[in-house]
Amino acid sequence: MGVGALHGALLASDSCMVEAALEDWKRLLSQATGHDMDRPSEALAELALAYEIDCHEGTAEVAFALHTFFSLLVKLILCQALGNSSRDPLPDLVELAETSTDNLLLRQMQALDEGRLLRALRLNRPGNDGESDWDPFAWYAEAWCEPLAAWVRRAAEVIGRYDPRELRLCGQQQAGGVDLLGDLYQGLLPKKVRHALGEYYTPSWLVAHVLDGLGYCGDINTRLLDPSCGSGNFLLAAIRRIRREQESGSSELSSKQLALKITGSVVGFDLNPTAVLAAQANYLLAIGDLVTGNDPPAIPVYLRDTILDDTADDKFDYLAGNPPWIVWDNLSDTYREKTKPLWQRYGLFTLSGTAARHGGGKKDLSMLMTYVCADRHLVDGGWLGFVVTQTIFQTKGAGDGFRRFRLGENGPHLRVLRADDMVRIRPFPGAANWTGTLFLQKGCKTDYPVDYERWWLRSGRRMPEAHAADDGEWLECFERERLAASPIDGRRASSPWFVQPAELETDLRKLIGPSDYTAHLGANTGGANAVYWLRIVESGDEGVLVRNITGSGRRDRKYEAVEECIEADLI
Repeated sequence: MGVGALHGALLASDSCMVEAALEDWKRLLSQATGHDMDRPSEALAELALAYEIDCHEGTAEVAFALHTFFSLLVKLILCQALGNSSRDPLPDLVELAETSTDNLLLRQMQALDEGRLLRALRLNRPGNDGESDWDPFAWYAEAWCEPLAAWVRRAAEVIGRYDPRELRLCGQQQAGGVDLLGDLYQGLLPKKVRHALGEYYTPSWLVAHVLDGLGYCGDINTRLLDPSCGSGNFLLAAIRRIRREQESGSSELSSKQLALKITGSVVGFDLNPTAVLAAQANYLLAIGDLVTGNDPPAIPVYLRDTILDDTADDKFDYLAGNPPWIVWDNLSDTYREKTKPLWQRYGLFTLSGTAARHGGGKKDLSMLMTYVCADRHLVDGGWLGFVVTQTIFQTKGAGDGFRRFRLGENGPHLRVLRADDMVRIRPFPGAANWTGTLFLQKGCKTDYPVDYERWWLRSGRRMPEAHAADDGEWLECFERERLAASPIDGRRASSPWFVQPAELETDLRKLIGPSDYTAHLGANTGGANAVYWLRIVESGDEGVLVRNITGSGRRDRKYEAVEECIEADLI
């Protein structure tokens, strides 16, 4: 009901403000996910079908309506959970649902969007460091209509039935692994759509592994940043460790002092405004029992392009997270041009044009994110732990610049502390990616061999639950083989890694010689998948009916979907 009402209001509006909000959201989401939101896709068509919206083309307006729907739910949940404990009491949702007229209801909702909720709970608007008054999801006020008012009343009525204490308790428990609002968002997206749009959330056990690898135990006097925080899994886990450390010690901090310490030491950035809102709300719920009173601390989660925004150089002792995995081909032309100087500055472009065309140019945005974050936001001697694509360890060409492990030509070195190969266990079900983790320390050279562990699922065991508790028991699900990794070419430290058993004394690299074969990338469409790839619709006596695959390549927006009958032996 709500998504359909918002979608209908969006299409019916002729407001310039609504159009501007949509365009800004599309720009940010395209950069955050690598998907061109201006291009119709099968995933968006699937989303429209799930919400019974008549939109066969699968356009961005469907997803924008869903994100706005989610943002309104989050605001109403926060009103119910924390309204009575805020310094500026928020409206009772039951009374809000019973508001006499649609226009009065709109004014009540606008009061929340225009600052009452934010001031009361000390949330930042989704602008850099809270300086911007821009909210991409406040557009609905310009397109207000009876169906939209009816849904808001219904949502307020339902959420108003929940006990605020229970909601706050859920928020405190979520720091132990349950991402309340992230789960809500994923529940709104059909699995097929989540996979197509790259909406993967890091499971809690993998978050725990990264924090363990960093040695992060919740020391209140250190600072941690997740530069691509999503809905806040790493932030929630860090908060739990801080609170657990305080509870186990002889801390004399008051609740207010502890809240200030937490918000001063655990920080998140993200480029997706929906993720920022979810992370802010999750963070607030996780410390909700500490912030009662008249002066709660501001929640340090900001909308920021961590790569391009060089205005902030705040330093942290730890960087932890799962940076975006977007290959160079899937970046927009504009974003490529904007980021190209950074790729060059950090030595991540090392190939000729010919070598790049033959596969060496298959770089991933997580490479650049790692170097930019280590340079701008990591203190000397600080530690970085990221979930990365395992291919950066052993891909020839594309990973050479990354494996220099130095910030530019003469900048600080990065020391590899350890790496994990999780390809066999596939931590992200349904995702065709190769997962690894990487741990670095800033300011030291890498000494080879480095510790390298290969993981697989223990016989008879299942993968840990996505929200496995941060107690180490999840480790029992896995076997791990201890290995050692070194550059395959001892004369070139940036060459792909060769991996062998750690206890083996013989250097197997001595057995390696010139290859009789030359490897090539293979079928690379350069983003024009709609030209070269097709799907069989049906087979018949006259041939095979096929449709070209649109919506999966960077350049596919230039090509229309076409169906033709062709000879079977041509497929």
